[in-house]
Amino acid sequence: MKNIFITGNPGVGKTTFIKEIISQLSCPFSGFYTEEIRVGKKRIGFRILTFDGKSGILAKVDHPSVFRVSKYGVNLEEFESVALPSLDPSRPAVVVIIDEIGKMECFSEKFRQRVLLLLESSKIVLATIAKKGKEFIEKIKTRPDVTVWELTPSNRTSLKNEILQQLKSVITNSYPGHDYFLPGRD
Repeated sequence: MKNIFITGNPGVGKTTFIKEIISQLSCPFSGFYTEEIRVGKKRIGFRILTFDGKSGILAKVDHPSVFRVSKYGVNLEEFESVALPSLDPSRPAVVVIIDEIGKMECFSEKFRQRVLLLLESSKIVLATIAKKGKEFIEKIKTRPDVTVWELTPSNRTSLKNEILQQLKSVITNSYPGHDYFLPGRD
């Protein structure tokens, strides 16, 4: 299956894990990841960063928005203007990384439509996804072309190897004759 989702409890390290996996690839990829915005030890929001160097604010405590998750106001306009171009299926990417398909991101109808388009495309999708979610999240996790892996502190190494093997198999079948893994790392 070409669509690989990684789920797990908040704070288990899904973003770090997905970065470790893509560090093993030498194929073209696109997409985005998120990181916390902190002032000292206090988390005040989340930033979105694309693999081509663009960034923006996904959510912040002081952002006035009708779209809220806990104390964070979601900056839907900035999220869409930064994230959606990185998820364009016409980009010359073999793998599209989405970190994450979660509550904040799913406020965007355009994002949900883009995710569906990518899942249906020939692109390989490697994504983190909320462990629990509303209808859209639960629906795409049960698609027949999706594998969902749960990351835990105890399975980190073995899961990384399993996902790398799945990626290698999908890439090899989709792009015969190309070696898209860094030598000695798979």
